[in-house]
Amino acid sequence: MKQLGLALLSVSLCLQLLPMALQCCTAQITETFVDQDQRATQMQYLPGAPRAPMVHVLPVDKTRRDASTAPAGGSGVRIVANPDEYYQSEDDTTVYIFATELRLDARLWRSDRNLVINAVSVEVIEDIVLEPEEGTGTGRNLTIHAVNITLPENRAITFSARGRPGQTAREPAADGVASGAAGAAGAMGGNGGRGGVITVITASVLGPGRLLLNADGGAGGQGQKGGNGRAGVLGVTPSDPDACANGRSVVGAPGGPGGDAGAGGAGGAGGAGGKVFVHLAPSASAAGEHTKVDISVLGGVGGEGGGAGNVGVGGHGGPGRPTVKYDAGNRFDHHWKCRAPLGPDGPTGSPGKSRAAGPSGAPGRNGSGSVGEESWREIAQLTHPKMICFAQHAADRAYKEMNIPYAYNVYLYLYSLGSAFNGSASWAGASSSSSSS
Repeated sequence: MKQLGLALLSVSLCLQLLPMALQCCTAQITETFVDQDQRATQMQYLPGAPRAPMVHVLPVDKTRRDASTAPAGGSGVRIVANPDEYYQSEDDTTVYIFATELRLDARLWRSDRNLVINAVSVEVIEDIVLEPEEGTGTGRNLTIHAVNITLPENRAITFSARGRPGQTAREPAADGVASGAAGAAGAMGGNGGRGGVITVITASVLGPGRLLLNADGGAGGQGQKGGNGRAGVLGVTPSDPDACANGRSVVGAPGGPGGDAGAGGAGGAGGAGGKVFVHLAPSASAAGEHTKVDISVLGGVGGEGGGAGNVGVGGHGGPGRPTVKYDAGNRFDHHWKCRAPLGPDGPTGSPGKSRAAGPSGAPGRNGSGSVGEESWREIAQLTHPKMICFAQHAADRAYKEMNIPYAYNVYLYLYSLGSAFNGSASWAGASSSSSSS
């Protein structure tokens, strides 16, 4: 009787989902995606292939038009998949994956792209860390919609779409070049990038592990240290040819002033936090599975200000002229010269002026996020039509294989989505009606 009820439910479901199913696309036999760096993702669809996609690293000469510039070890993958079980496409910004049962192999997605996953079951085996956008430093977008998400037993899993930390200068600003020249002021630290957007839609989070969704803003970069002032120029001995003959003491010229210190650069501002939304179907919320998910959308901390450079010391005063005359010649050729004691040295120059350290950067504002139950109508509005195709296929296959609990679970999920499009039943209503059948 229960199997008959499932069969009737499947027929009813297909009729309700027909408008959505008509939007599903048929997979091509072979597709190749090549990005601006000539890295290739080659998709090969074989109807008889296993459920799980098979991933192979491509040789270098097949992933770049110019093999001489390719990095060692290859830069692309070939994915062999069953079109009824798996479909993948990508563009310059995003990788799209549709699947029945998906074990998230890191080779299937790319850290320098947004990632959108629509699957019936997703088994997460490692962290997903997406690199911020190249130019702006803004965090990427990550979307996972799955009936079931399974976490590993021995560790917590992190999905990261954090903003990039602001740039910090590795070296201090330039010192003064000429004697007495001021050091250069330090540059401001780079601003942190804004956090990305993470969206998770699911009816069940399985496994004892926890899931951390992190879309924090990037920390501001540290301000650059100011350059050092150069020491002042040395004083010179004055030119006074009559001083010695007249027995007059001549003081050395004063040293030059030292160069001013370079001011420290200001710290960069922290990036704003991103957005994280976890949409749980009523069944997941009722089971308390929202407690397995933690979110973080903190603004990045401001960068520390750079320290000021050192002041240049004043130049040493020049030596005075000798004051005692003597005859360096003979009685036939008198040749007068001067000798010690010398006149006093000139005064030392004043040191350069000190400068302040740079101020710390402002922290970024926190982002927004939520973890909570959504209505089936809201879940349906977030559902991609192509996911319906894969979910229907997974449920039908499981039913034929006599995996009744799995099929029943997916059928109920689809039934609730279809009912929501027609403005009626909920998960609880679907469960009671199916049980009575």
